[in-house]
Formats: sequence, structure tokens, C-alpha cells
Amino acid sequence: MLRSCRNPKYLLLAAPALLLASCIDTVVLPIEKTIEEDYWKSKDDVSGMVTGAYKQLTDANVMRRFLVWGELRGDNVNPNEDMQSNGGLSTLMQVNTLNMDDKNTYDDWSSVYAIINKCNLVLEMAPGVMSIDPQYTRGVFQTDRSQMLALRALAYFYLVRAFRDVPYVPVAYRTSSQDFEVEQIAPDSLLTICINDLEEAAPIALSPMSYPNGLLTSDAVRAILADVYLWRASMNHNNPAKAARNQSDYQRCADLCKQVVDAKAARIKLQMNSTDRMRKLYNEDYGLIKGSQLYAEVFGKGNSVESIFELQFDGQLAANIPVCEMFWMYVVKKTPGYLAASQAFGTAEKDKVPVSTSNVFFSTNDYRFWTSCFDVDNANAEKFSVRKMVSTSTAEVTKMEKQAFVGRGTTEDDFNKYAQNWIFYRTTDLMLMRAEALVQLAGAGSTLNSSSELLEAADIVKLVSNRSLSVADDSIQIWRDYNGRDLMETLVLSERRRELCFEGKRWFDLMRYAYRHMNGVDATKKMSEQFVAADAQGNTTGEADATKFPAVASEMLNMVKAKYRDGGAALAFQLSTEPKMYYPILESELKVNANLKQNPGFRTTGGEYQKNY
Repeated sequence: MLRSCRNPKYLLLAAPALLLASCIDTVVLPIEKTIEEDYWKSKDDVSGMVTGAYKQLTDANVMRRFLVWGELRGDNVNPNEDMQSNGGLSTLMQVNTLNMDDKNTYDDWSSVYAIINKCNLVLEMAPGVMSIDPQYTRGVFQTDRSQMLALRALAYFYLVRAFRDVPYVPVAYRTSSQDFEVEQIAPDSLLTICINDLEEAAPIALSPMSYPNGLLTSDAVRAILADVYLWRASMNHNNPAKAARNQSDYQRCADLCKQVVDAKAARIKLQMNSTDRMRKLYNEDYGLIKGSQLYAEVFGKGNSVESIFELQFDGQLAANIPVCEMFWMYVVKKTPGYLAASQAFGTAEKDKVPVSTSNVFFSTNDYRFWTSCFDVDNANAEKFSVRKMVSTSTAEVTKMEKQAFVGRGTTEDDFNKYAQNWIFYRTTDLMLMRAEALVQLAGAGSTLNSSSELLEAADIVKLVSNRSLSVADDSIQIWRDYNGRDLMETLVLSERRRELCFEGKRWFDLMRYAYRHMNGVDATKKMSEQFVAADAQGNTTGEADATKFPAVASEMLNMVKAKYRDGGAALAFQLSTEPKMYYPILESELKVNANLKQNPGFRTTGGEYQKNY
């Protein structure tokens, strides 16, 4: 049963046989339909459907989208031109160059809505089981409800960040006779719904003391909640009507991050003996692993003490094929992965400047420089194969061994048994989220001398950075070079890139940064309701004018276009206004649901796709 399982690698991989039968009436129906008169009779039935919702999260179609949506359009990776030309590479090239159309594979949100539908099924049907099965108690129901509320919110959070305006579906779909023509809602409204669900889920969530990382424990729920608060505040950052709520959101994000990190550190002190703490930990107050052991513990072994929510793969019942095909190889021993790291990862900044559009790392004494990619320290190379989440090495990295550590050896996963976990949240992610929120809480014109928030943000950045440095004197000269709010904001963003590269975070980080530097954004309205064009007589045509939306911040454009060897200048045109930061809606979805409105950056006219800028 779900609640008694303690093996994190094999958790959530085997759903009841009943769930394997499928009948898909439309893209929003559950993949595993059930006959309701024969189901929802016992505690085990509910547990099986909860397991099915988690299992959908491991679906390759879901994981591909989470990885690509969060990483590709940022400045960390490019499609690998060494790949043989095929459809998969072509769709990624379209995403990378922002030349997407409404038929691109990554416009398809159906696999994510399948998660939402499974969560809705549990939320609707589980209460009735309490009156049938006495073993299904109120307490057990509450923990199930918490997990489904949180998992549904996580799914919606990805959709908002990828598409902006998406349909909110509050009920489960069971039959094709139900009304599927649901309208989109504005992102501010959907983020608020997610916040309310997560705030309800957090107090009744599973205890991190008793359950493994593959489940949404109270730590994981609060991590998602902090992320949503940070996103809502950033998106509304320059909206005067939301100024007070934005400050509250930034503060709530900072408080939640501290709450989770402090609680994790306290548990580590209780669960690890003094010898283990001394051998493994860099800092007990934050529960941080030593930099030399970071790769082995977090990515090699997995489920480290720093893990908050980590999706479990065993390589058999559940293989992490998307990470394998994107970062390692698409066809075993024949082709490389679809994505390669940009040139910025290959050489450390000679002047040790920690914020640069040319190089990610500012020192060769940073363990992460050697462990993030293979074959680095080559100024002539134009790309680098991703090592993170590819190699299974569990060896400690020492200063003398680090160059040998990065060569392609025999420590990669077997293609047919790809068991690398996917980390949604870990300790340093939350530490740096707190730093980001603290910077925004500091007053305009603040300096390290005048702002306790900036001072703490600086301390967090230094701590995260220094734990990965083998030589202490390579620490960031914050007081000299980053003594101001805007400078500190950029420094936090750069440290998040170093720490979390290739983990599906970078594009979303850049979007938050862009929103805080854009004027005129209205997240309380759908794009289809803004800048609607009119004819000469003043009659509206019904189509929003993409050229009238707020311009994407030039600061963000300068970061992103640095990864292109050529054509970077054209990106400023392709990514000109807010709608272009998002994906278009799949053409087939528009045909099924007449209430959907296409992203105004794209349109379909007469059956043929046209760019709309």
C-alpha cells in the first residue's frame, strides 16, 4: 500500500491492473478510465488512483515537456547539431529559435491535463469511500487530499509558465458527453487558485520524517507554494494595484523557504550521527553537503539529504527516457542526446567575475564547473555534453582529481536501464529562492550597509557558492562589485544558473527576471482581452495585437541571445513582446475547444500557420 512503502526507488511504479485498461475519448479524459460502479469501494481503490496520479507524473510525455519548457529557450542549452536530422530535432530547433507553430509537439498539454484529471477524480470520489470502508479514515483522506491538491497545483503551475492563459478544470472528466469547451483564465487567477490549494494542503501533508522523497510531503508542498508566490509577485511586479500583495508574496516566499530549509537541517542533525555529519556536511545549519561530495550524493546516488521532492525512476518499471534522450543519447551507441550545453559552460571567467554572459563559472576551483558538463576547460569548443543527471559516478571529487573526473568514461547509465531521478526541488534551490525574494523586499536604492534583506541574500549566495569551491579565496567579492539591489538581483540569478543548470529551472528564472523589468504587464487579464485591434470604424476584430503588448526586457534578451553563435540579434525580434515568451496552443486543441483563444503571438488563418508579429 502507498503509505507503508519505504523503498523510494520502487515507489509509485506499480498501479493496480485495473488502471492499465485505457480508453481515451478526448485529450482531457484520464488515460486509465475506470468503471465507477466497480471502483471507489475501498481504501485500496483510492490508494491505487493516488498512485496512478503520481505515475502519470513519470510519463515520458510529461517529463519531456517539463524539461524542455523549463530549460531549452534559456541560455544553458542548444539542440545538438551532431544529431542526425529527424522530427524530434526539428521540433526542438523550432523551440530554440522561437519559430514555433501551432503543430509543434511541445504545444501539446494533454499529458499534463491527464495528471490534473486523475487528481480531480480522487478529490471528487475519495470522500464517499469513507462511508463505505471504515479503514479509510478522515486522517487518511486528508493526506490523500493534500497530495492531490499539491500535485494538481504543480501541474497547473507548469502550464501557466509554459502557456500563460490555460483552462482551469475543477471537475473530473469521465464520459465523452461532458462539456469539454472550457475557457482559459488569466494567470493571476489560476496562480491564486494554486496558492489557495497549496495553503490548504500544507498543514495536512505527509510528514518528511516518515515518507520518502517520491511523495509530496509537507516540505515539498511548501516548496511549490514558495515558488508560486515568487512567480505571482514577479509577474505582477510593476502593477501598482498589486504592490501591497506583491510585498506580501515575496515575504511569504522567503518565510516558506526558510521554514523548509530550517526544518530539513534540524532533521539531518537528528538522523545523522556526528561522524556522518562531519564527513559529509559542509554546513549543518543548512544541511548542505560538502562540495567535493555534492555530485556523488545528489546526482550519483540520488535522494540525498538535500532532496525535497525527487521523482523516482528505477530504469525498469519506470525509466527516465526523456533525460536520457535529451542529455545523453537518443539511440544507444549511435547518436548523442538532443541537447548540448552552450559554450558558456566550457571555460571559467578568467577575471573571476561571477556575472557574465560569456561564461557561467567564474573559477576553475568550482567543483560544479567540472561536474556539470563533460570535457570542459576547452576555449575552442562550441558545445559540451551534459554530465549532470547522466553519469552515475559516486566518487568524491577532489581538487587533484577533478580534471580526470570529467572525461567520458564508463560511468554513464545503460540506455536500457536509465534510472536517474528527476529533482523538482532541493535545499539550495529554496535558499536561492529566498535570496531572490529578499532582494525584492529591499527598498529601491538599497545597499548592503542599509538593508538587512540584501545582506542576508548576499550571505546566502556566498554560502551556496563557497561550498562548491575547493579554494576559499575564490569567494565572490560581493561588497566590492554587487553592493546594490539591482546588482544583487543579477548575482542571485547567476548563482541559480551555476547551481541548478540543466535541472529545468533556467527559462523560468529568466521569465521571472524579465517580468520584474517589464512595464505594462497585466496578469489579471487574458492575452485575448488586451490590445484588441479595431478597424477604421472602431469595431473590434476580436484579435489581440501582439505588437502592442509590453516589450520583453532587454536585460533578459542579452542573456539569452549570448548562447547563439549567430543569429542572436534576430532573437530580439522573435522574442519582442510578452506573448512570445509562451508557447502557442496546439492546433488540434483549438479545433476541439471553440472557447480557446490562440496566443496572439501566433495565429492560424485558412488552415495555414502564420507568424503574428
